[in-house]
Amino acid sequence: MQFIFTGFVAMDQYVGQMWYGVDIWTLDEDQITQAFKLFYTGESIYIISLGLSKISVLWVYLRNFPNQLFRYAVFVSMALVALPTAGLLFLHLFRCNPVHLAWDGWAGTTGTRDLCIDKQVITYIAAGFSIFQDVIILLLPMPMVLKLRMHINDKWGILCMFSLGVFITATSVIRLLYLITFGRSRNPTWDYVDAIIWTGLEISVVVMVACLPATE
Repeated sequence: MQFIFTGFVAMDQYVGQMWYGVDIWTLDEDQITQAFKLFYTGESIYIISLGLSKISVLWVYLRNFPNQLFRYAVFVSMALVALPTAGLLFLHLFRCNPVHLAWDGWAGTTGTRDLCIDKQVITYIAAGFSIFQDVIILLLPMPMVLKLRMHINDKWGILCMFSLGVFITATSVIRLLYLITFGRSRNPTWDYVDAIIWTGLEISVVVMVACLPATE
């Protein structure tokens, strides 16, 4: 997971420095195509990273809570993360036929509109699933945590970790709002700046939550 996340961060930084925050009208055709190609690649890595990070958090639950009924609930939650992640990745990768229209279809070649699924539809579906998964992951261990007999400081530490889950859910919602603007934009390289910031923040916090138990 860390290698994929590192790749996402590197891609995020490169795209942010080279293409985003730049007025699209100042770019030539090759630069615009390259920007959309990098967006296509970065979004693919984001989907994989986010899915694996959430599954990692659920694995932490399995390691810390032996209750059998709870473990069944965690396995179901893993399926609710893994299956939509795989489906959304497939939709993203093959939303256009041929695939290259995802990054060079902007040029308006005759018929390209009929050969691609609207990326905003995929964005809304992905955001809906992500927020739903965040809520499940946040609420799932709460009854178990409250029943634990531990020092108050340890319990506060766990609750603070869960508070980051609230922040993750909030960033998912904020990211969706910016992606709605991005989808309607005629100047996407300029308008995607806020979305890319919140995207990086969201995935970074999810990875941080997954790694927190190892810092004990």
